[in-house]
Amino acid sequence: ELIGSDDLVRQAGTVASGLGLASRPSFVPSGASSDHQSFIDAGVPAVFLYRNDELIHTPEDAIDRISADSLAQTVEDAGALMAQLGE
Repeated sequence: ELIGSDDLVRQAGTVASGLGLASRPSFVPSGASSDHQSFIDAGVPAVFLYRNDELIHTPEDAIDRISADSLAQTVEDAGALMAQLGE
């Protein structure tokens, strides 16, 4: 899920698609937030790459639940997006 500034969400989605990764624009539920929002509030575009996880920020949220494949895909998309932004 791609959450944040519209332009960066679109660009991250295009990059993900080019890498063969599934993605979709999404949003943080009302009343919730994440670190990206502080940047947006300060006028700095930001994108939050998120995998839906019903256990995040609960007592069941533990490091051993991290999927190496999911993390690798997220890093691949983020790295390719940063490289494109640097062009």
